[in-house]
Amino acid sequence: MNQPNKKRWIVIAIAALAAASAAFFVFGASKPEPLYQGRPVSFWIEQMGGGRVPGTFVPPNEEAWKAFSRTNQDALPFLIATLKARQPLRDVLVARLRPILPLKIATRLPLRDYPVEFAKASALFAVSRMGPNAREAVPALINALTDEQTRFRHAAAEALGKVGPPAMNALLALQRSLKDADFQVRLAALDSLNRIAPNDERFLSILSASLTDKHKAIRFLAAQLLLDKNRDSAALFVTLAGLLREPDVRDRWRAIELLRKAGPDVAVVVPALVERLKDENNRVRGLAAIVLGEVGPAAQRAVPAVREALKDEYSNVREAAAEALKKIAPDERQ
Repeated sequence: MNQPNKKRWIVIAIAALAAASAAFFVFGASKPEPLYQGRPVSFWIEQMGGGRVPGTFVPPNEEAWKAFSRTNQDALPFLIATLKARQPLRDVLVARLRPILPLKIATRLPLRDYPVEFAKASALFAVSRMGPNAREAVPALINALTDEQTRFRHAAAEALGKVGPPAMNALLALQRSLKDADFQVRLAALDSLNRIAPNDERFLSILSASLTDKHKAIRFLAAQLLLDKNRDSAALFVTLAGLLREPDVRDRWRAIELLRKAGPDVAVVVPALVERLKDENNRVRGLAAIVLGEVGPAAQRAVPAVREALKDEYSNVREAAAEALKKIAPDERQ
């Protein structure tokens, strides 16, 4: 690199770092950070690094670990400030400038170990353990729902649910999280909405939308919640009929168990239950016969298939089919 270019890079680096330092003093110092043992949040975040050396793992400073693990009310301002913490601008600039700077200049700009993500993860866990006592952290948790990192969005959604009804202001943000790219975030958001506002019409009106989620865990939870709230619908039974065909036998069993909660309305999925009389698993076949019997006379179209199940090689299926026929067609001679 020629001399003029080298000087230009030096000027750029110095100017950028000077700007970062100036920004810190003007904006960063305008609001005092919460303290722990007389030291601010930023100090303890740096201590979480434990003096790590690249390629090795060194446990974090024990006192720093305590700072971000506290769950008493006095710790809440400290934890909230941690959730809002960001990588210092100076460190961000250094990380971006080093690859394009001449080697001699880059080596004079060492990367500082400032594990803000480690500290935020610890703070999120601590806040989630505080339950309703963490209501003051709700705004910070709402902001975390849009974090770039999936694990933070997921942890924030779970923590809001543990706050419960005092987190009512998070309703709209959690509804948006139902469209998150990660299914675990969507699942946590759905569960938390139910914890925060189980009977709120805003939640109930969008609950059915989760029945068509691409992940089965969310479809199962949505179906369970709708059944628990006696909110039967055609969409609910379409979803349950689909879940009856899941490859995993445990899912098929669970779907039948959910259908039992629907009462007489389950008659609309009799054809799907009849399919399960031919299931590869005898326990599923037996449970399908039991539920058809619980449907009663409304399951008349299942009679031929149930009668065929009387010949099943497993006694549990034969017995369930015999009992089902007594309930579906009580006047028919067995």
